[in-house]
Amino acid sequence: MKKIIGLFSGILITFSLVGFSSNNFFDKSIVNNVNTTTENPKPKPLSEETSKEINKTLEDIKTELLLSGYNIATVSSSHPSNEIVIKVVGTQGYFDSVKGNVKNSVKKIIEQTILEEHLVIVTRQSHSTEEEKFRQFHKEMFTITGTLSKGLQDYDEVGNIKADYQKSITIETKIKGTDEDVQSKMKEIKKKAKELLNSPELKSVSNIQSYEIYINNTND
Repeated sequence: MKKIIGLFSGILITFSLVGFSSNNFFDKSIVNNVNTTTENPKPKPLSEETSKEINKTLEDIKTELLLSGYNIATVSSSHPSNEIVIKVVGTQGYFDSVKGNVKNSVKKIIEQTILEEHLVIVTRQSHSTEEEKFRQFHKEMFTITGTLSKGLQDYDEVGNIKADYQKSITIETKIKGTDEDVQSKMKEIKKKAKELLNSPELKSVSNIQSYEIYINNTND
């Protein structure tokens, strides 16, 4: 009986010691967390203008890479990180064959931009059938809008270009002048856009001839 009581007492003492150690560890972790928070304050949010400039640069990177034929899933950068992360979709063999070229291309694109000092990281993303369809959809949209943007860059009146998958392309313009001048310029831009749809850059886009082109002009 004494042995049992002694054993039970030993167990209680052991649990007490463990509980004491756990409490000490918990208290220290709280102090450490408080200290960390104090020493590393949250970074200031980016201004709206800076955010827009970064987003535009990231979009330009993705567009350029897609137009170059690379299978790109995402291009991202999170504040305050100084990294640009490029995710390439495909087999390991495909990834290994394009990784270096993708990295070098991005470095050239970001020269003299707000992201010039950022580190470029290229990673591989495996894909399922649904992900592949989604990626193909985005690739075609970027290819269309990117090709048209480049082809129409001489027209200062051209603004945003939007594509509705396998349906239509809307080109936003700001053409000023008489009604006759406006109509003439709109026809000219539409004609040029139709020519671009037949360009070699868009041959890989499915049902490219099914797209209707609309010019949405505002005088604001």
